[in-house]
Amino acid sequence: MAGSAAVSENPPIKTFQLEDTLPSLPVPPLDKTLQRYLASAEPVLTPDEYQKTAQIVSDFEKGVGKQLHEKLVQKANTSRNWMEKWWEEKAYMETRAPAAVLCNIVGGINSIIDIWPPEEGTQLERAAIFTWYTLSHFQTLRREEVPVDRSRDGKTVWSMQQLKGLFNTGRKPGIERDTLYRHFKTESEGHCPDHIVVISNGHMFIMRPFSDSGELMSSHDLFRQFTYIKEQSSHTRGQGMGALSADDRTTYAKAYDYLCELDPANAQHLKTLETAINVVQLQEGAPKNMSELYSMGMHGPNVHNRFFDKIYGVIVHENGTICCNGDHAPADGIVLVNHFYWIHQNLIDTAGAWPGSNSVTPDLPMPERMVFTVDERVKNDLAHATETYNKNANITEVMNCQNSSMGKKWIRAQGFHPDAFLQMAFQYTYYRMYNKPAPTYETATTRKYYHGRTETVRSCTMEALTWSKAMLDKSKTNADKVSLLKAAHDKHLLLLKECANGDGCDRHLLGLLILAQEEGISIPEIFTDPAFTKSGGGGNFVLSTSLTGYIGVHGMVMAMTYNGYGIFYCFADDSITLNMAAFKSCPETDVKRFFQQLNVSLFDMQRMLVASKM
Repeated sequence: MAGSAAVSENPPIKTFQLEDTLPSLPVPPLDKTLQRYLASAEPVLTPDEYQKTAQIVSDFEKGVGKQLHEKLVQKANTSRNWMEKWWEEKAYMETRAPAAVLCNIVGGINSIIDIWPPEEGTQLERAAIFTWYTLSHFQTLRREEVPVDRSRDGKTVWSMQQLKGLFNTGRKPGIERDTLYRHFKTESEGHCPDHIVVISNGHMFIMRPFSDSGELMSSHDLFRQFTYIKEQSSHTRGQGMGALSADDRTTYAKAYDYLCELDPANAQHLKTLETAINVVQLQEGAPKNMSELYSMGMHGPNVHNRFFDKIYGVIVHENGTICCNGDHAPADGIVLVNHFYWIHQNLIDTAGAWPGSNSVTPDLPMPERMVFTVDERVKNDLAHATETYNKNANITEVMNCQNSSMGKKWIRAQGFHPDAFLQMAFQYTYYRMYNKPAPTYETATTRKYYHGRTETVRSCTMEALTWSKAMLDKSKTNADKVSLLKAAHDKHLLLLKECANGDGCDRHLLGLLILAQEEGISIPEIFTDPAFTKSGGGGNFVLSTSLTGYIGVHGMVMAMTYNGYGIFYCFADDSITLNMAAFKSCPETDVKRFFQQLNVSLFDMQRMLVASKM
């Protein structure tokens, strides 16, 4: 698996066997959290603003903050992961923005650049092969034969709980809060739904790829099933009911509820979608490269042929290129990265050939079309959702790009960690472009803890700002700049380590805010102080970044703020690949220019380090 070490056990340890042995998620000391928060706010504040915020923080620590912290500690004493439910609800379920374009994860399958280059006429064949591997992985997970992830040194076991969100999850829209349903079960836990849903030209079909005894049909039989769907859907465009899921969540919830009230069969179709292993979308279009592939995955033109409320929505284009678009709530991106890496390695090992048995079973039941009962209101709801989707699609842009001048090998040879090195390049680039620091989010995993997910690394530090300024200061020597880079780099690694240990500030502060709300306490001033938003709090990080690993599998999410960038990256030995997203309607942002300027920053850093050794 990506980013983890494989360890052989005899007898083999089951996938979820060690979950209950993991430590509970800790609550950091209040004073340490507030110190970290203040330190992260300092780069974006004037001296006067900082002093005001420092006083607010001090008052919070001595007053209501102390009371809230004590209540949080009490909660943690009776909960293995005090943040788990809150995070799902506050970060995802209560978000009212459309999942499509603005919130969902998008991933591109690397086969486009090696095993499966774009080729017309391969859509159904590749859909069948890819689906066969997907369902094989589903079976492996049900048997709990997916190896347990561990840290790179193999010493620390990581939580595998998120894998239970990879298959059979569904999100039901609500007026104020959505509900996430997880229907996946291991074989030892009992029956698990074993159907998939396929969408083609706006038509929805239910496909049953397993026999009554649980045997997966051959990839050739899957091909026949996809061929049947394509033939049945090619004459006229279908109802396009999946487009409803592209609207804002409250509007979608009203449309969803009305659709269920209109006909019980509609409710059953929606339940079929919710419980499905995954959704496969046979999509029009022919992306020729990774940028076009990500663009199609993020905001492709055919919303009538999409459904956005599954974590695992596979999109197979007419030229056989494959990407996915999925709900972020059930699991973090690394779960999909690992899954797609496994499929990609199998494709490489077999040269993309038909896997499994070559048999074709006669008289297999063919997929069944799901036909919804609709009226004028439903048609209007579909039109509104389509308009919402197109509006968001038209104001966003994505780009996949690569720097081939360096990779993890060269960076490590200079004595730097690749991730921290690139994070400093982001800080330097933004400062050069905008003459100000950027509050920055980087994902840190807390999977060493029971049901752990993430914590926020606040990459914009005083050390990073001091170094960025020094790079533009002609009075600074090369040695000065190298020394300041090392200090900023080391501070970032310290923050990354602290966050992985549950010692960040963002989840702790969120817990205190939620407790205040639940207790009916007036929102403490620390959260209404402008410094909270300016430093990135409340989902206001101008740079939203994440390392997707060192294995070449990519992913991305839209920028967190209207005037910001989403930057997702992975390292090879001699290159860095980035996926970048921004709102092209914002006059302040430009992904192409940011990438160009990032390259300038990396060349500056490279020259600086080479010169320091002469």
